[in-house]
Amino acid sequence: MTKHRRDHPAAFPHGEIKEVFKDIFVVKGSVCFCAIFMPLINMTMSRNMTIIRYGDNELCLVNSIRLTDKGLEELDKLGKVKHIIRLAGYHGIDDPFYKERYGATVWTPANAPYFEDFNETNKPYFDADECFTKDSKLPFDNAHTLVIESGTIREAFIILDRAEGKVMVTGDAFQHISKGDEYTGFFSNIILEWMGFIKPYNIGPFWYAYSKPDKKEIVDLLNWKFDHVLPCHGEPVVCDAWKKYQPAITALK
Repeated sequence: MTKHRRDHPAAFPHGEIKEVFKDIFVVKGSVCFCAIFMPLINMTMSRNMTIIRYGDNELCLVNSIRLTDKGLEELDKLGKVKHIIRLAGYHGIDDPFYKERYGATVWTPANAPYFEDFNETNKPYFDADECFTKDSKLPFDNAHTLVIESGTIREAFIILDRAEGKVMVTGDAFQHISKGDEYTGFFSNIILEWMGFIKPYNIGPFWYAYSKPDKKEIVDLLNWKFDHVLPCHGEPVVCDAWKKYQPAITALK
């Protein structure tokens, strides 16, 4: 398919870069989705970027979020951005910005083009450098790639084998939004709660309903017995994460 060039989206408000585990950082930001659901209302919700530092202070951005100039200064203090990994087929709007700024290598699940406005009939606006599948080799050690291959939109996970246990980084599939936050507006909270987003240890309702993946592929993820989850939407889940997500996974229809 032929891609078309588009302007980089502006940086939305975000918080500070915080170290969750050694050399693993998370920054909570925001995104406007008014054009998708409610065109006449300014709808925003929070989203997270995970930053993995490895090797000689090299950085990999997972679920990238464009940072403000001040945020980019703080990012540059951590190291050099070398790689970008897109896990969710509905994400990636800021990957072209980081590609242009740093010349980083962009990774995406195989068969997950960058379509605008979730519309597969549109031309892709960007091409990744590398496409990964289950158990692909990543640029840093002690990492596993998992991909939900059923459904209309690919969804991937990274599991990092760490001294703290298995850390799973997720896109839209595993969320943990126990309540609204400073990046979710009043109307957004109402709509998101109605849509089933604001729940702890949740399976992403929009992704699951629209993509319709095979439930077995999700259930099989429990076999990894992941200890912690760093979701793209919501707060980090620390300790016994697989047990906390088990009820929501087994309840899927």
